[in-house]
Amino acid sequence: MEEEELYETPTDPAWSKFEREFLKKPGEHLFGVGRTGSGKTQKAYYIAGKLANFETVAWMDTGKTMLYGSKSELSPLFSLGYPVHILHPFDCSIKITGSPVPVTTRGILSPEGIWEGLKPGAINIVSVAPFFIEPDLYSKYLAKAFKALIRYTNRNPEKIRHILPLSIFMDEFQDLAPGRDMTLSTRHRYNGVLLTFNVNKLRSPGIRICAFTQSDTMVMRNARTAFSWILCCRGADISRTNQISHYNNLYAKLEVYQAILWYPNREFEGRWRFPLIESPDGLTIEHGGLIEELEDDKPKKLKLPPALEKKLMSQPIQ
Repeated sequence: MEEEELYETPTDPAWSKFEREFLKKPGEHLFGVGRTGSGKTQKAYYIAGKLANFETVAWMDTGKTMLYGSKSELSPLFSLGYPVHILHPFDCSIKITGSPVPVTTRGILSPEGIWEGLKPGAINIVSVAPFFIEPDLYSKYLAKAFKALIRYTNRNPEKIRHILPLSIFMDEFQDLAPGRDMTLSTRHRYNGVLLTFNVNKLRSPGIRICAFTQSDTMVMRNARTAFSWILCCRGADISRTNQISHYNNLYAKLEVYQAILWYPNREFEGRWRFPLIESPDGLTIEHGGLIEELEDDKPKKLKLPPALEKKLMSQPIQ
């Protein structure tokens, strides 16, 4: 076996181990680290396509573009060979043209509706971020969604049983669980604490998180410790408190298509080579609408006793 082969044949011990202990073992979290342009997202596409054979896949749209902004970073997900199911806020819209696979869309009334709206057997795209310009509101929306997921796993598992096991892919993971220098507000910090405290509770019902970021210190430290599998891409910056930080020089020399995959026992085998998953020709994605406040942030009408309200309304305007 050559060092730079993609271990994907039944005779490759490394691939067999990855398939047995990760792909076919729900609840195993994976943490991907690498600088901008290191191919993190490409590797995430590949892993999502493999996991879709075994469980429901939910891809959290970050709203980023690729190729100098000419294409959405969602585009390669339409090349994985699975139907695509898109969830978006009810008052907003998303239009797809030129897709090579069947596409369905569904408007969700609240963050809690994300999980009930997922469709097994499809690549589910949760498109929320493109409709926010205020990071604090987006952070709150995500926190409410994950809080609902945690509540379902503990109290109402019947609401999500149809989508289990479940893999959630999230780039820019610091948006949900920010490290100290990435915190935008007190609420943003609280959201990270909420997830960190509960992330391991997602394992038992078969929910995994595949999270990606540029540096592990951008993510809350306690959240990082929940990830048993680590994928180090080109230029991965691993903090000195992590035992795999000794290989930072090795990560710097990786090609864009390569990565070091660390097993839970902190061993790795060679450099994994990942394929390029390209965007379909002619595919266009258009977003419409904007969320500038959440339902519970809207001004509440002051309720007065009927007699007092009648008295105030009868007074002449000064």
